[in-house]
Amino acid sequence: MISTLDSISTTLGGIMLPDSSVSKPTTGTVLAAGPGRAHPHSGRLLPPPVPAGCNVLHSVFSGKTVKYDGRDCKLVRDDDVILTFEGPLPKLGSVRVIKDYMLFRPDAEKAATKSGIAVAAAVSADLAPCTGTLVLSGPGRVASSGLPTAPQVREGERAKWKDYAGQDVSIEGVDYVAVRMVDVLSVLG
Repeated sequence: MISTLDSISTTLGGIMLPDSSVSKPTTGTVLAAGPGRAHPHSGRLLPPPVPAGCNVLHSVFSGKTVKYDGRDCKLVRDDDVILTFEGPLPKLGSVRVIKDYMLFRPDAEKAATKSGIAVAAAVSADLAPCTGTLVLSGPGRVASSGLPTAPQVREGERAKWKDYAGQDVSIEGVDYVAVRMVDVLSVLG
């Protein structure tokens, strides 16, 4: 169960956005974690990757909102937790990527219109390639042996992942994409 952290509804440029246009916060603090879950092939109990008290960033569309002690909280599966961090906001130096997620700095740059509004490269081109440089990697998905599978991409290497895979993540105003290891197609030279 995760207690959501407050979001900021003013852009860095000072533009005030109505609540309906602001994405829901995907960060929170873990209030409680279950005992773990059984591995689907071996039946071995896998401990939860994040203990109570940790600040986490989870997938945008994950979880079910529930009331707990009079406040809105989310029930989130451990597979939907992308990373943990220390302090009130994620900072690259204190981020720990969870399980089989990989954090990439995308190659595609954002274009800006004459009025200064940022436009994603995928909108201004046919389809931007899903490529980037690996910044951080989790230990890997746990195999039936109980050991994590090693990532196939090393930090600093460029890779291509499946189109539409991954989740956009912003850390200290820098855009990243969190991609599962199974969605990485190849390492680029």
